[in-house]
Amino acid sequence: MATPVRRTARRWPRCDRPALVALLLGLAGVGYRLVLTLFTLPTSNSDEATFGLAALHIAAGGERPVFLYGQRYMGMLESYLAAPLVGLAGPSWPVLRLPLLALYALFVWLTYRLTRRLFSPWFAAFVVGLLALGSERVVRDQLTVVGGRPEVKPAVVAMLLIAVGLAERRIGHRFLATGLFGLLAGMALWSDWLIVPYLAVAGVVLVWAAPRELVGWAGVLLVAGFLVGVAPMIKDNLVAPAGQDSLSV
Repeated sequence: MATPVRRTARRWPRCDRPALVALLLGLAGVGYRLVLTLFTLPTSNSDEATFGLAALHIAAGGERPVFLYGQRYMGMLESYLAAPLVGLAGPSWPVLRLPLLALYALFVWLTYRLTRRLFSPWFAAFVVGLLALGSERVVRDQLTVVGGRPEVKPAVVAMLLIAVGLAERRIGHRFLATGLFGLLAGMALWSDWLIVPYLAVAGVVLVWAAPRELVGWAGVLLVAGFLVGVAPMIKDNLVAPAGQDSLSV
């Protein structure tokens, strides 16, 4: 006679003390930056105003800029992130900067996960505490819409986390993970070329973590994801006048 199998309810993973401390420190860092965002601190500049103007144009549906107006190398991802909010709430500095606050929170969370996996829970909490602080220059790079810096940081940390997960065989959908790796790399390259050395390191880690898998479909998805992410830059450079392509500039 078959006996019924009793199923236990699935429980969420418990939040241990290091994770709780990291959560409180991370919330403090986000809250501190939220207050600065609402008071428009640090003060703005002409580059941020240009990104805001592009967000207005995107929200109005009239333009799809690839690079910052007057340049051929700084991607407009931050304007695209702010465009829906600008379209709903109207133009203002806090509205323009709110997506960067979300990117900062994402960066802290990903850094905590990566540090905890590579080192120890308490050291990961300590790193979150450091990231909650910040000098004027650090906070300026995190909260002002000037291109490149706020979005490429979480992208590269996510890429490293994917590579470590593949190396430890913790990721189930490995093909999708490599495709996401390529997509993040392409978007980061379009956003700011200064990230190239970090992309190279993340690429080396990926090749070391999963060398055999990159030969098959995972490698195809990696290249496809990269081409999708960098597609705006490729398209713009194909029609750019002589001497005005990104590499020449």
